[in-house]
Amino acid sequence: MEKTFSIEDIVRLLISRIWVIVLGLVIGGAGVFLISKLAITPQYSSAVTMIVNKENTITDANGNKVTTVYGSTNAADLIKTYSIVVKSNTVLEPVAEQLGLGYSPEELRSMFSLSSVDNTEVFQIKVNNSNPEHAAKIANAIADIAPDEIIRSVKAGSVEIIDRATVAASPSSPNNVKNGMIGALVGLVVALLIVFVSELFNKKVRSEQDLVSRFKYPILGSIPNFELNS
Repeated sequence: MEKTFSIEDIVRLLISRIWVIVLGLVIGGAGVFLISKLAITPQYSSAVTMIVNKENTITDANGNKVTTVYGSTNAADLIKTYSIVVKSNTVLEPVAEQLGLGYSPEELRSMFSLSSVDNTEVFQIKVNNSNPEHAAKIANAIADIAPDEIIRSVKAGSVEIIDRATVAASPSSPNNVKNGMIGALVGLVVALLIVFVSELFNKKVRSEQDLVSRFKYPILGSIPNFELNS
């Protein structure tokens, strides 16, 4: 017969198996925390912030100065365009050569990302690397070389560096405490599943109510539990 649980049964079950629940919390939290701390290589982030001036002044055939504006005003579209330019081999091959750290353009491409700052034409290039000094050097090298290619490709007026990258003092990932909390939550869920599944398949009859619930028959009689006093 299908076994059902009342709220009282669930509370009683959780109290009786509290050690399983606590053990699941401790093993899950401590285990994931240690894995995060000891097995995952820390990553350091360094970022450089730049702005693109979309206005460009050129001289027409008559010698007159004409100001042109680069098409899109949507920050998301601009970042997509800048990202393609900055991640091109035209930019990354000179960056790799200037750095002399042994990274290929493909490796450099996988280390950084571009994002808009507050949905404006200011954008940030963030580099992640296991070596904090390398992360800062890569970001600054990209900032030195990318502006000329952006100006050439999108016909922008200028590209200026707002903030150069600095060496990070502490890793940006992994977040060991957060990972430990997630591990504890997973351990709690697993412990609860173990408690309820084991109880579902437990065929022991502990009381008259268990008999009634399981077989749906009335109880005709019971044998009392006599305690002999010496």
